[in-house]
Amino acid sequence: MPWWLFKKSKPEEPVAETPTAVTYSIGEEETEKILKDSSHKEAADYQAAMALFGNEKPSLKANNSGQDDEQLSDAPNFEWVAHTDGYHYKKMSDGKFEPTPYVKNSDGNYVPYS
Repeated sequence: MPWWLFKKSKPEEPVAETPTAVTYSIGEEETEKILKDSSHKEAADYQAAMALFGNEKPSLKANNSGQDDEQLSDAPNFEWVAHTDGYHYKKMSDGKFEPTPYVKNSDGNYVPYS
């Protein structure tokens, strides 16, 4: 083995210090005030965000787009769910699935598999 001027040193493993626990405390009265405050839920921005992120029934107060109640009820009461078996299934608004498998056509329509 050839002689080398510099010794190969082992890398030092850094020792991680455990972080100290951070605790927050608020008085009981202050906590009750915060929990009872629901003014943020009445804001139009909050209502719009909830409608966008999954609240399927946005409140009529936040609906300022001029849509009638009839148009809201015309929305389908199911959603399409793609399964790993290659078929699509209808998931109803109550969470149950329709047992009929569907195939998605090239034009985007769903047709029962036969």
